Amino acid sequence: MTKKKEMSEAQIQTLLEQYKIYVGTAEAVSHRRQVANSFFITLNATILTLLSFVHKQFETGLVTLFIMSFIGIIVSLLWYRLICSYRDLNTAKFKVIHELEQFFPAQPFDVEWVILRKQKPKGEYLVFTTLERLIPLVFLVLHIAVVIVVGLRI
Repeated sequence: MTKKKEMSEAQIQTLLEQYKIYVGTAEAVSHRRQVANSFFITLNATILTLLSFVHKQFETGLVTLFIMSFIGIIVSLLWYRLICSYRDLNTAKFKVIHELEQFFPAQPFDVEWVILRKQKPKGEYLVFTTLERLIPLVFLVLHIAVVIVVGLRI
């Protein structure tokens, strides 16, 4: 990339437009991530509700419960992996954004991280992804617990 001093006004405007578009793509990824999380929470809750309902209403065989729980395990693992993929994608996007910011008089995303680090001593700031990944793990444990209980009864 050209150094800041060597850029014409037209190049600066082009860079600013690219920056705006790129920040928009980072926001779009975050939105897709939230939609995916809502979908997987609903899907896991539905599977657990169906497990209870099917077992009580139809006194279905334990094999059916085992299969439904196994599906829940797969869904939870896929969800966890998707969260990690979104994290990696956003990390890369924000590295690019930080690079682009070096050509502007202000670097708001860099300043934001400086403020966060000053407010919380090292190790105290809990990254959102860390909390976000706990949710599929909780569902995973619930599905595994059902598999274990069903397995003990077979």
